[in-house]
Amino acid sequence: EQWQSQRLISALEAQKVHTLAEQCRGEGEVGHGGEGGGNEEGPPPPLVVLEQTRLSECSTVSADSSADRSLSSPHPPQQPPKAAAAEGVVNAHSTGGGAFAAAAKTATAEEERQEGQGEGGGARGDKKGEEKAGGEGGDGGEGGEAAAKAAALEQESRTALAAAVDSAAAPVPTVARSTSRRTLSMCEVCGEARAAVKRSKNASKVCKECFYRLFEEEIHETIMREKMFKRGETVCVAASGGKDSTVLAEVMTTLNARHDYGLLLHLLSIDEGISGYRDDSLETVKRNQVQYKLDLTILSYKDLYGWSMDEIVTHIGRKGNCTFCGVFRRQALDRGATRIGADKIVTGHNADDIAETVLLNVLRGDVPRLQRCTQATTGADGSLPRSKPFKHAYEKEIVMYAHFKKLDYFSTECLYSPNAYRGFAREFLKDIERADASTVLNIIQSGETVQASASFKMPTQGTCGRCGYISSQKLCKACVLLDDLARRKSIVYEQ
Repeated sequence: EQWQSQRLISALEAQKVHTLAEQCRGEGEVGHGGEGGGNEEGPPPPLVVLEQTRLSECSTVSADSSADRSLSSPHPPQQPPKAAAAEGVVNAHSTGGGAFAAAAKTATAEEERQEGQGEGGGARGDKKGEEKAGGEGGDGGEGGEAAAKAAALEQESRTALAAAVDSAAAPVPTVARSTSRRTLSMCEVCGEARAAVKRSKNASKVCKECFYRLFEEEIHETIMREKMFKRGETVCVAASGGKDSTVLAEVMTTLNARHDYGLLLHLLSIDEGISGYRDDSLETVKRNQVQYKLDLTILSYKDLYGWSMDEIVTHIGRKGNCTFCGVFRRQALDRGATRIGADKIVTGHNADDIAETVLLNVLRGDVPRLQRCTQATTGADGSLPRSKPFKHAYEKEIVMYAHFKKLDYFSTECLYSPNAYRGFAREFLKDIERADASTVLNIIQSGETVQASASFKMPTQGTCGRCGYISSQKLCKACVLLDDLARRKSIVYEQ
């Protein structure tokens, strides 16, 4: 609107130039024949009437459009600067038109000439000005020269006026306006606070406090539905220092106090022996122990198996090292929980992790694990069941929970994980999840409904003949891998 006002001001200035040119023309025609040196005021020529009509129409359109915009806009339109309108000052850069700048320049020059001609030649002081100011007529040559100048000035003013009127009458380009205050979404649960999280599960927008409560209560519903715990049990919380295990410790501590589970929680960490990674994350676990006031037990691969992961990678390379680490870690948790005397183990496996495992088992054709990996509690028939309270919790929401709660967790990725086969399944799942977030839970549901045919022979759970831990074979996978490492080590010694 201010831009339109400036254009109208420029058009009015051009009209003023035209009027001055008409006056100058009259002076040139009658200045040599009379005493007054002026011109009788008469009706304006047809072109001037037409130009004035167009200007009035432009002003009406601008006023109407400004009124409409002022009604629809929550902010009143800015008024054009009155001082600039009174003085006729037009900025050529702000209006964006060279014709307006020329009109303003011509008007300024004409005003200066009129001042010099008006009162005894005060500014210019030349003889011609004194004669015109005093009413003395000039000769015919001077009148003809003035008439020629007036005609040239009139032609220039008419051209500038036409360009200004056409530009002013042109429609104002539509510009996308950004409101000074952005519309804020309110929480869909309480309706009082600003929404901070858009949930992956149902796309609802909730505030921080409602998100905390919803997230925690959904974990509580999973625990109750799956009947994971009994009052008085000792539960080992597998703690690695990462986001999942840190949020698990936070939520289990909160729910145990809120709903009175009557559980004795104990942190259990495994040191794989990865320099620059696990040693730093264990420091985070130690801080969590102090924060949640829980007991902490740390076991290392070196103490349990005589090998650290750094030593294992040195012998086998980076390819396939995650197989060794995963097998050893699962058995190390069992051994640690047995030492503590725990009744159950809880891990921080979330919905994304379970969906990835389903895809991996499909790709591998591992039917027994495909049926087992989606269960909220595995090994329920054994002496040490494992539970997954985060079975239906999205990884994104776990990250948001840890971020908003400002939890102390370790976020660096394992040095050897980029070469893991699981990484390909993770990337594939993330690509699908971007298109449809419900894909994660759909994959889990599909894994739950898969059943092997009657002709398929499922392996039976037993114990390892060497170490005594759970195994469906004569030797467990951990003992088989240790034999392989010993063989590799002996070959190195022989060489």
